[in-house]
Parts: sequence; structure tokens; C-alpha cells
Amino acid sequence: MTKITHKGLWFDYSSLEKSEKRLVLKSLFAAFFGGFIYGIIDSGEPRLLQDFPNIKYLSILAFILIIYSLYPWYQFYLKQDELFQRHHDFSFMSGFLGFFFLGLTLNLLNYLSNDVVIVLTFWEYLLCALIGSAIGSIYFYKKFIH
Repeated sequence: MTKITHKGLWFDYSSLEKSEKRLVLKSLFAAFFGGFIYGIIDSGEPRLLQDFPNIKYLSILAFILIIYSLYPWYQFYLKQDELFQRHHDFSFMSGFLGFFFLGLTLNLLNYLSNDVVIVLTFWEYLLCALIGSAIGSIYFYKKFIH
């Protein structure tokens, strides 16, 4: 059974079995390297694309790595107990609600403001989802675990 720690924001890695640790590491490293590659490509540096025009094809590798990271995480998820799975699902549902309601609020503020125009991109909406997920994880931990 995986121990959920840090007020619901993470789990105790040492509480995992060896096969589960391997799955978590595969998932995290694939997601990290995919995000790292994508971060370099999307750095906003125009000279990078001018000097290395074929670097844009690395975005395909980044996409494949990020999608691949879901497979070992799903295998890890299936091996966990019902409490961890409920916490995981509640966190993702809260992330969607954060994406929807916080993103909607930012969007409405953008339309209502006359002076400041906020350009909302993927990253702002992702931040809204992460905030919602963190709030949901902490709520679940306080309500059902602690």
C-alpha cells in the first residue's frame, strides 16, 4: 500500500515495492525528458529555429515521450489500493475543475478589462489545472486520510 504524504501532494517513494518503483521512475523520467525537450524547442528563441531548422522534429520525440510516460503510470495505478486510486482520481477531477473554473475566470477577466489584455496560452490553463489538482489533493487528504 502506498503511503500518501505531504498533505496529499505526493506519496512516500520508500513505501513502494521494487516493481512499482521501476514503473514510477520510467514514467517520471519519460515525462521529464519529454518536457525538457519541449521546453528547449518552445523557449521562444528564434535563433534556435534559424540555426537548427530540423530541431522542430524533436517535438515529435517530446510528444512520444510524454505519451509513453502515461503507460507505466497507468500500470502503477492499477497495482495500488483503492484509497490511492480514489485520491488519484479526485486529484484529476479537481484539476479539471481548476482548469475549467479558474481558466474561465481568467478568460472573463480578460474580456472585462479595458486596459490590460492578458494573452492566455496553454501554460496559463495548465497552471489553473495544477492549482485545482493541488487544492483537491489537500482536501482529500484532510477529509479522508488524516
